[in-house]
Amino acid sequence: MEGFFMIVVVGGQKGGVGKTTIAVNIAHEVSQDSKTLLVDADPQGSSANWHFWRKEQNLDACRLYQMKGDLYDPLLDQAELYQVIVVDSGGVDSIELRSALLACDIFVCPVRPGQFDIETLGKMNDVVEKARAQGNRELVARVVLTHTPTNPVMADEKEARAILNELSAFSPVKTSLKYRSAYWRTASAGLAVSEGDDGRATGEMQNLIKEVLNND
Repeated sequence: MEGFFMIVVVGGQKGGVGKTTIAVNIAHEVSQDSKTLLVDADPQGSSANWHFWRKEQNLDACRLYQMKGDLYDPLLDQAELYQVIVVDSGGVDSIELRSALLACDIFVCPVRPGQFDIETLGKMNDVVEKARAQGNRELVARVVLTHTPTNPVMADEKEARAILNELSAFSPVKTSLKYRSAYWRTASAGLAVSEGDDGRATGEMQNLIKEVLNND
């Protein structure tokens, strides 16, 4: 497929962990030098809202489509036209997520370092393994810790990583997104984190994107 680079899916089974924030920031960063499509497959439409707010401010924005149902064929069709496709599949185990995993190159699953959140990864682990068994053998699955404490003394992140390292289908991302207001303030304003005024949040997000896309 001429010009095709990759399809990245951001999703999981738990809401409120920063999936849309990660998806729109990946899309914004890669769109600076690659033809990029942002797909909102979440019924809540948060990525579409972010895109609308950007357009209202006359800010540059990649193309956005809203999709639902089986995404396998639509994503592969769009892969003929774009170098990077970023899919926000929402916070539920859905037909959108499962079908997108059959077509994508990289799956990013954000999770908070709490017991109830970490427990959802068992099912996501099975979903990823099923996608590989159904034919997407090269699928790369990364789990990202979000909302982690900014206080380095707290052990939440260390304890969570010990569990993540035991997952058979995922490889943990070294970079975590700390609990910073910059993430939701910029997202709710139609901005990328790099367009805000928090250098620490910008650094975290850029390191995360680099690590995920380069599969470091």
